[in-house]
Amino acid sequence: MPRTGNNTHGSPAKAVSTRNPQLAAEWRVHGALNFPIDPDLSARSHPAIWQAEENAHVVILGGGRAVKAARATCDLISKRTSNAGDHLVLAGGGARHRLLVMASARLGGDNYLIPRDQSFPIRLAALDAFHCCVDGSAAPSVRNQLQPTAYQSHRFHLLLAILDALSRAPEGVMLKDIAGTIVYRGLSAQRAIDWKSSSQRRQTQRLVVEARRMASHGYLGLLRQSRLRSFQTH
Repeated sequence: MPRTGNNTHGSPAKAVSTRNPQLAAEWRVHGALNFPIDPDLSARSHPAIWQAEENAHVVILGGGRAVKAARATCDLISKRTSNAGDHLVLAGGGARHRLLVMASARLGGDNYLIPRDQSFPIRLAALDAFHCCVDGSAAPSVRNQLQPTAYQSHRFHLLLAILDALSRAPEGVMLKDIAGTIVYRGLSAQRAIDWKSSSQRRQTQRLVVEARRMASHGYLGLLRQSRLRSFQTH
């Protein structure tokens, strides 16, 4: 995925696409993003703009009444435009709301497109949460469908910490260091032969493999809610 921040004329994203068309094509097909992002920026202030077909939390609508009302009650975090329409990320009611305002129906009344796919219940929950934000009402009872469990949060933070450790040491990081500083903090020193046959080493190896798989393509399963209970993505 190109490490760039926007796709305006003269931007780094434009330069990457020009210099490496194959990389740009690969990103569009497999990246699940509408625009390249800089992974070094915070997702809180620079959220990813996910493709609606990949992320069930994206509310697809035509018309601008609901959007205008939402802009009056929610904070606009990000807005980008593509041939498909306007992509917005709003914050309000203790949640984020991702919208795709279709270019073909911007001037009409409010209509919603909800694909009947495996994530149909999540799409309905996202639409319900968006309307609660627009109406200024309480969060919907299905809100828990848009949030991770405590276990999922812990697991994902652990995998991200492992990826950070791997990225900070491109020349290679010792598996034992990851175990002692991230997975099993304060792990006591062991003889090399004991460490080699230990359950801590095997578990750390599994987590490293899982973290790399998640960074490479596993995140698509999270967006599509194919394996885990759904939760709000950033």
